[in-house]
Amino acid sequence: SPSTATAEHAFYLVEIHSDASPIFVDANTVAMQQPFTKVGSVNDGGLGSVYAKSVTLSPCGRRMAWTDTDGRICVMTLPFYQSTDSAFTTNSNTNSKSTPTPLMEYHVLSPTTQQGEPMIGTDETILSWSPGGRYLAIQHHAKNQFEVISIQDCGNPSEDLSLIVDNTNEVPDIVISENAITVTSARFNSFSPYWGKTAMD
Repeated sequence: SPSTATAEHAFYLVEIHSDASPIFVDANTVAMQQPFTKVGSVNDGGLGSVYAKSVTLSPCGRRMAWTDTDGRICVMTLPFYQSTDSAFTTNSNTNSKSTPTPLMEYHVLSPTTQQGEPMIGTDETILSWSPGGRYLAIQHHAKNQFEVISIQDCGNPSEDLSLIVDNTNEVPDIVISENAITVTSARFNSFSPYWGKTAMD
């Protein structure tokens, strides 16, 4: 949602089950909700302005990707809802607030693939996660303006499941060791990346 006068955005986690209270009903309720990303311009280290239709969640429900008006393609691991719940608590005597939950960091993908093709995020960039949330397919313009598809390896999310089992409430992070690989030819247009159903991918 837009969070500043210049329309920078922020991401929130909200409850949507049948017993959840509507939290965006009035200003006082909204004020108690804290984003899990820093608000502000990209130059100030904030989220900047996101192309809303580009926001894509992985089928495993643990990762998210988007593009923004600065031409970036970004990925991040979603925090557990419990880690953002009651980020601010009000003291009945002093009406003061506690320390907020630490903000989550996101990763900006390299603007160049291993084959030297530009990989710039726009409002037309198509993002598609693999079933297991490890790989992100990106449909973008090549140097000659033909549409190509590149694959970014974001690391295996299942490697950090022990954090959940051990109840440490830590969030497994994305690991990016190298640039994306362009997997289609720039001699013709390639559209609509499609994944199979193997949860291990």
